[in-house]
Amino acid sequence: MTEFLNKLVSKIIEFSEQNPRTTKNVNVSKELTKHIAKFHQNTRTLQNSLQDVLKKLVEKNTILLETAHQPNFLPYSGIFKKTILLEHIAQHLEKQGHSVVCLFSVVDTDFADDEWFASNRFPHLSKSGYLKVGLKIAKKDRKKCMYAIQKPSQETWENIVKYIQTHYETCLGELEREFSSQNISDFKQNIEIPFQKKWSDLVDLLEEAYQNAENFADMNAIILSKIINDLMNCSIVFFKYSDGLSAFEESFSRLLSCSTDYITLYNRFADQYNLDKILKDYAPFWYHCKSCEGKVPLQQRGNQLEEKCLSCKTLYSYDFENQENPNLSGIAKRISPRAIPRHYITFDGLGVSFYAGGQAGSLYTSIAEKIAEIIDFRFPPIFTWFNKDYYTGVLQFNAYNQIHRVLKLNSYNQFLLKYDELNTQIIREVEELNHQIESWESKKSSLKNDLSKSENESIRNQIISNLREISNNEKKLKTKIQQTEHKITVLNNSARSFRIYPSIIDYLVNMDALSIAEQWYHFLNNIESPFAQPQFLETVFSKFLRSKFSWLIDIKNKIEHITSLM
Repeated sequence: MTEFLNKLVSKIIEFSEQNPRTTKNVNVSKELTKHIAKFHQNTRTLQNSLQDVLKKLVEKNTILLETAHQPNFLPYSGIFKKTILLEHIAQHLEKQGHSVVCLFSVVDTDFADDEWFASNRFPHLSKSGYLKVGLKIAKKDRKKCMYAIQKPSQETWENIVKYIQTHYETCLGELEREFSSQNISDFKQNIEIPFQKKWSDLVDLLEEAYQNAENFADMNAIILSKIINDLMNCSIVFFKYSDGLSAFEESFSRLLSCSTDYITLYNRFADQYNLDKILKDYAPFWYHCKSCEGKVPLQQRGNQLEEKCLSCKTLYSYDFENQENPNLSGIAKRISPRAIPRHYITFDGLGVSFYAGGQAGSLYTSIAEKIAEIIDFRFPPIFTWFNKDYYTGVLQFNAYNQIHRVLKLNSYNQFLLKYDELNTQIIREVEELNHQIESWESKKSSLKNDLSKSENESIRNQIISNLREISNNEKKLKTKIQQTEHKITVLNNSARSFRIYPSIIDYLVNMDALSIAEQWYHFLNNIESPFAQPQFLETVFSKFLRSKFSWLIDIKNKIEHITSLM
């Protein structure tokens, strides 16, 4: 393991020893075990090890590692890397004799209007570089909690899966034609059959998740668990916020009791980071509307919590009796923390000793830590692993092949040079064609002027005929411009397709899940912090494709040249 991760493991051990889990943490954990067990029994994941993990979760000496995320739709790799990071750290802690549990908190109480909750991206040779797949949440439901959104109908779900399948089948068809034109055999055996097997297995997984899910968020969470627990063989347990946040009532109450200090501190740091401030009546958690499961942005006015539901506008009011020791028993089952307070609730309630964070929330996490130090809330070591993966899958190879067709590369070492040469040539050709168009436009103006002055029918007819001929010539020139520029468009679209962070499904149709996990573990073992260096993953198709297309051999070292375009 790298020196950095060794130091991080030592830091986690030191933190857990200096901040041992309490009886309160054990009691909260006991309550959560019921919900965790129910989830994994429903998903039929961790069947052999679940009881052992739950037993460790309620022991004081256990080191608890946590990550959290919204239940996104067929999400990108970042969510899975957080779990691999936890597993990696857990393995090294266990080697030193420590009892460890990894927990994934599914934040299904967030707004349902998040783009990634209901859709995700697949590589595509288009202007955007991706094909968006999924659903649009109805406007009337966007201010509701994620768990309140129904899963799609069976027909809609099957259409979504078929849409993804068609995208890949189209690409496979293009590749098969390319192989045939190059007289390369074994396409079916080395590309099509392995791909279809992987796709078939994934369809079974997706359908099982759909059938077992109670709602859209639940379906997404089950897919996460099936991939992480079953396919990647990780022992992390899942807890959905919607199942049991009432177990954290004491932590919610404690946070509300120091809300004045929290608001003051947050606004002080917001000034430093140019963030919007929060109002003096801000409450650190949401209430979930009984009428529609919409989110109510509670405001504190004296000993009252009140505000309207953002979805149905129902007004709520609750008396928590005492600022120093707020009584939240009447609403504990229907509240969830806001973004920054989320850390305080779970860290304090469960006794967390390490948290795997995300790139998007890194600034807020930094602020949360600064505030925690002052208001004396538990705040464990946090680390965020965020980097870019590259790999040669069926969609990616299609993009490489498009580049090869345009630039006629013998090696990708030539890429930047040939791209620049082509770009310069195209700019020159387009300028010349535009100059010709301008010349024709000048002639058209002159002819139109003659037409307006002439009264001779024969002359007028000749002028009109000349104008038509010029217009046809201009159309041909404009078509030629489009054809000329299309070469650069193909290259740029291909480059964009590599820059996206695709759905995990694209990984799984190109690689074995265990292989993905093992390659990520290898990366963590050998790369020093900040772990931002890109990683090139091996797919089940890589070796075969490199053996047939020699210009692919140096892709690994040149991929960033492609993605640097534009």
